[in-house]
Amino acid sequence: MSDKKLSDVNTIKEYEKMILAGPADFQTAIAASGFGKFNIVLLLLFIPLGWTLHFEALLISFVVPAASCDLNMTPYQKGVLNSMSFFGMAATGLVWGFLLDTLGRRKVMLYGYIIESLAVIGAGLSSNFYLLSAFKFLGGAIAGGAYVGLSTYLHEFHGTKYRSKVQMILASVYASGSIVMPLLASAILPLKIQFKWYFIELHSWNVLILVTASLPIMSVLAIAFLPETPIYLMSSGDNDGAMDIFRTIYYINTGKRKESYPIQQLIEEIQENKEQILKESRWQRLKSSIQQVAPLYGSKHRNKLILACAIQGLIQLVINVIYVIMPQIFQATHEYQHLHNGTDSTLCNVLDLLRSPNVTEEIVECSPNLDSSFTVYLSAMIMVSVSVAGYAFAGTVINFTGRKKFLYVMGFASAIVGNCMYFSNSETTTLILSSLYLATANLCFDTVVTDIVVIFPTSLRAMALSMSNLTGRALTVVGSTLFPFLVELGCAPPFVTYGCLILAAILLSILVPSTDNMDIK
Repeated sequence: MSDKKLSDVNTIKEYEKMILAGPADFQTAIAASGFGKFNIVLLLLFIPLGWTLHFEALLISFVVPAASCDLNMTPYQKGVLNSMSFFGMAATGLVWGFLLDTLGRRKVMLYGYIIESLAVIGAGLSSNFYLLSAFKFLGGAIAGGAYVGLSTYLHEFHGTKYRSKVQMILASVYASGSIVMPLLASAILPLKIQFKWYFIELHSWNVLILVTASLPIMSVLAIAFLPETPIYLMSSGDNDGAMDIFRTIYYINTGKRKESYPIQQLIEEIQENKEQILKESRWQRLKSSIQQVAPLYGSKHRNKLILACAIQGLIQLVINVIYVIMPQIFQATHEYQHLHNGTDSTLCNVLDLLRSPNVTEEIVECSPNLDSSFTVYLSAMIMVSVSVAGYAFAGTVINFTGRKKFLYVMGFASAIVGNCMYFSNSETTTLILSSLYLATANLCFDTVVTDIVVIFPTSLRAMALSMSNLTGRALTVVGSTLFPFLVELGCAPPFVTYGCLILAAILLSILVPSTDNMDIK
């Protein structure tokens, strides 16, 4: 064997010049497989998988304004429906990690997306508030686990060299979904659709949901042709299966024969009593998982966990509420202009429209005006696009300012902009302020996630992130449900409340040590 260390070898050609006498670990084996056509096809196949999860959580923000009259929803019911997907994610958040680790990534994802397909179709065929809420809860419960599975699966087909790039691509997939979503809504929701057959009654919003059911169906077909991740097979003792996958990836990426794959043997992840451990693997892994995460709740890490959950949870609450509520506010602005001969409106006047039953009854047969309302969807696209531009800005600035200072600046800016929305006196001002509000809150969120990655050791990092995400989703349920009640109290309470929540998160972040010069352990 060459004197060069396996970890120093970065290209397929370098591997092929070496004679690897000893068994290789996963990082060595996946690097020897190369990066090429297999990886590109894998990333392309993951577009419908990522969009499925994004649409499950956020499409409801476009559905609620269109379905409010058909389902005779009260403001409270609108808030509940907005939060049902997040409620489902929160309710099942701790189950999915165990299922993915014991049953395998591919199997759980395959059955998960099959159930997600049925949940979306069921939501599309729903004709009352309770049935739609039940299917949104089911879809959210599946989407929460699928998100974990999707991220894990994608990373486990790439070595350390490509993982950061893959994560950026995955983020871009979600961002592109936020742009496609309003485009699709603008094409379907204005259609005059009234179809009834026995107990099935379809409107344009039903059709919109049914059209998006194509995404999880395509996802099922994609997963059906994908293999299990090789690192999972290695950890399960199936090195032969893992080697077949490595050779297949090598063949697709290079076009060379599988037999020329330079690695002939993989390390044994399970050394002793292999057959017995494989038979008891599920229970063994459950016990091992409990023992592994127990230190997270000990005195050394408990305070950091509480702090991380509080900070990330508060910021995530605000972000998700903005995502869910703003399309409805844009639609209500359009309704106000329709009722007042195109007169521009203050944001407080729009909120009056949302909460006043007397005003909504003036709309013809409680039928929201969805004609010629492309500006509603354009506003949603602009709001998301500003966030995407914000990431580009952050990438050039954060290394100079440091994460801590950057978080403070973005946090205080977000709190100020959120409170300033109370003074918005036009549709344009509302769009500008909401875009900046979402962009600065998103930058705060990602900065906090980076800090969490650093302050927790590798063995506890995933569970710490899962707990903080779970907290954020649970708080989102509360925040989305609370919004209609805050609107009933007046114009100022919603904006003051959510602006102060961001401010509270930033003040709590003062207690987190600076991680700019801290190494990941």
